[in-house]
Amino acid sequence: MFDTDGCVYLKGENTIISLVQSNKKILEQVQLLLRKFGIISCIAENKPNIRYDRKDKNPWYILSIKGRVNIRLFKKYIPIIQNGKVNKLNEICTYFNDNPMVKKRCWNEDKIIIRTISKIENIGIQTIYNLSAEQSHTYLANNIITHNTAGDSESDFSSMQEIMYNPKGYNVQELENVYDIEGQGRKEFTYFFPSYMNMAECYDKDGNSDVIKALFEILKDRYVVKYNSTDIRMITKRMAELPITPKEAVLQTSNNLFPVSELQERLLEIDNNPSFYNDTYIGELALNPDGTVKFNPTLDTPIRDFKVNDNNIVEGALEIYEMPVTDINGKVIPERYIIGHDPVDNDEDKQGSLSSTFVLDLWTDRIVAEYTGRKRMADDNFEVLRRLCIFYNAKCLYEQNIKGCFAYFSQKNCLYLLADTPEYLVDKQLIKTLGYGNTSKGVRATLPINNYANKLIQQWMLKPVIKVTKDPTTGQDVEVQVPNLFNIKNRALLKECILYTPLQGNYDRIRALGLVMLYREMFIVMYQGILDKGRSYVPEDYIGNDPFFDENYNNPYDNEVESY
Repeated sequence: MFDTDGCVYLKGENTIISLVQSNKKILEQVQLLLRKFGIISCIAENKPNIRYDRKDKNPWYILSIKGRVNIRLFKKYIPIIQNGKVNKLNEICTYFNDNPMVKKRCWNEDKIIIRTISKIENIGIQTIYNLSAEQSHTYLANNIITHNTAGDSESDFSSMQEIMYNPKGYNVQELENVYDIEGQGRKEFTYFFPSYMNMAECYDKDGNSDVIKALFEILKDRYVVKYNSTDIRMITKRMAELPITPKEAVLQTSNNLFPVSELQERLLEIDNNPSFYNDTYIGELALNPDGTVKFNPTLDTPIRDFKVNDNNIVEGALEIYEMPVTDINGKVIPERYIIGHDPVDNDEDKQGSLSSTFVLDLWTDRIVAEYTGRKRMADDNFEVLRRLCIFYNAKCLYEQNIKGCFAYFSQKNCLYLLADTPEYLVDKQLIKTLGYGNTSKGVRATLPINNYANKLIQQWMLKPVIKVTKDPTTGQDVEVQVPNLFNIKNRALLKECILYTPLQGNYDRIRALGLVMLYREMFIVMYQGILDKGRSYVPEDYIGNDPFFDENYNNPYDNEVESY
């Protein structure tokens, strides 16, 4: 179009590239395409002088490109082939280089292009529309580059959060992090504009933000939302809409029933404690000649991040936070520990799916061990699970969709280590009937089952527990009530729950934890909510059960009465 209907004109400050059309819509499309190359243009309407003998009485339109930067970008990206216009463009660029007055006038044009607003008018109240753009999440609105805001189900702020908290690694200007709570963020950060700097009706007479008043208004609003709504996501969404700190601005707000804000706080608590994992055992489980299992420490690298792209650490490592507790005979008490497992059955995988296993202590209601990773052979993953079952004297509830787990345990004569399908799922009408054979073990992961498991995870996370912490003023240990999620040591699990979006991506840890919660619920039903009922367990071979003690110590006064 520029080769045929365009014009390249050089005359000092009036240097211009233009395109003439009778159809304004065509020029608007050209203008939009040019904008994507960074070329700014304008469209003007020319009305003809009407004479009595003129047949064409319609106006025509001129698209104009001016300025050193715009013309250079045009020369760089728009492939003009008409020789006269190519020569004229070269002449214009030479003129810009050789003319010192042009350089002086355009000294900052490489960074800033200034345009004067010609008119502002009130168009009244009208309907507006929002949209969600895939991949780039950006679109042009009246030549303004617009980005989607928080609160839509497609938003994934993990990459943005990575850049914000690690600016140097991404060639971004770093600043001192004065935004996050002290001890809950990195020392360096990018620029952040918190909501309290631009809060409605929170300005002084000079137009400056009244920060104290704005913070009070925001916190008051959060208090009202939190205690006057039953949906846990409402407070998370309000925090994302009016963020005080950067971590609140990137909260995943939609379709995530997990307590995101508390999970973020726990994640920052872990990240800001360099010695957090000092008491964690990392290694592998080895078989003893007598069939028992022992722990051997190794230098393997566990996976502590979500969405790992490095194939070198996809194998992961076993992490043990609490070793199994034994009785006086050195045996692990049965039914104290339970296991949930999300399996893989292929030796190779291109989908990024991992084998994930969690061990839960029913007495403390804490996760005590995890293995998430992927061995080269699928059976190696099942062997890790089998040894965990033996090590913790626990049964495993696994995802029944994949049959490889049942086959492997059957081959090893260890089907007794696999948990039967919980009967209460039939009562809740989540499954129709209990299966038999290879369908009698584990749970088939359907959408209703997964939704119910997620709800159980949420309840377990929010369960109030007593935790001992140090008083910052006195330094003494004090007991405080916190949600159970503050006992979670699994960093990658926290990130996975924060970024969870239903029906999108692989969430292997959530699926494995969901199976633990389904199994845990069976014990809640069985023991009427008293999970540590097994504390009264006494082994059959306990020496205190010897008849000698029954005859001589249970009723110590019987013999005295008879003799007396």
